[in-house]
Amino acid sequence: MTAFHASPPVDPADRLDRLARKRAGAKTGWIIHAGVYLCVNLALAALAAYQGRHWAIFPAMGWGLGLAIRGAAVWLALPGGRLHARLLERERDATLGASRATLHPLADEFARLRDYLELMSVRMGPRLAYTLDLPESMARVPVPPLLLQPLAENAIRHGLEPKVEGGTLHIAARQLPDGRLELLVKDSGVGLADPGGAAPPPAMLAHHQSFGLSQVRERLHTLYGSQGTIELIAMCLSVTCARAVFPSKPLLLP
Repeated sequence: MTAFHASPPVDPADRLDRLARKRAGAKTGWIIHAGVYLCVNLALAALAAYQGRHWAIFPAMGWGLGLAIRGAAVWLALPGGRLHARLLERERDATLGASRATLHPLADEFARLRDYLELMSVRMGPRLAYTLDLPESMARVPVPPLLLQPLAENAIRHGLEPKVEGGTLHIAARQLPDGRLELLVKDSGVGLADPGGAAPPPAMLAHHQSFGLSQVRERLHTLYGSQGTIELIAMCLSVTCARAVFPSKPLLLP
């Protein structure tokens, strides 16, 4: 088992803006995809009824046409459009508000993560499966906001998306015997471990040098000092785990 520690944090303002843009883009894509899917398939259903043919022959055509129109709308029209601008502004406000909050319940952190993963499921389809494991006894435990989503984004971008068949993302929270909290984000993507046991090549190290891990490291250090840690663990050839450990109560308050 090999562990790597995260790199120094990036500029907070740039980090928040990138996060807001990513969320706005994902939501814009979902809205357009849903609208196009509905319109195209309703039109094809009407055509099938008019021609007296069975609807089962049309879904593949509807899916392909829907993807093509959605792609054209998102990439050619919407980046500067009113819908995207409104979503981007809303996400900036939400992200900034979350970043200013010192603590919130762990259940809220999982709820925000679930929303993000649902959006990514629309984008990646069957290439992304995920499970969330939050014990009921830990639902109201106070934690810093924006801990889990950056780790999940990192796992998807560097672990699951490069893998042709995708994989599984497992997010869990538990309390250690000494009272500290442990958050785990485990992915079955391309992995970090080298089959011969050698150190990972530079391309793989990008996984643990991402701004997502740096963001979490910065938040933990701000509230828990040296007792808040984040590490990336190569559990086996194709399984990588981001592990955050910190006290149940902040040691330092801004």
